[in-house]
Amino acid sequence: MYVRTHGLYFVCATKFNVSPALAVETLSRLARIFKDYCGILSEESLRMNFSLVYELMDEVLVYLHP
Repeated sequence: MYVRTHGLYFVCATKFNVSPALAVETLSRLARIFKDYCGILSEESLRMNFSLVYELMDEVLVYLHP
């Protein structure tokens, strides 16, 4: 499953049978959180803030709260 936002593709691959709506909602919210923290959502801003993006993904996916 994927979501295209601001010209970027956020992709989700699962090993288990999960609800597609949950996966798409999680990807959409991750994109919104990245935009809020980085200011602008682009490939360059994600690359420049890689450690921040990695920590945000870790927090969201560990606590399962998009």
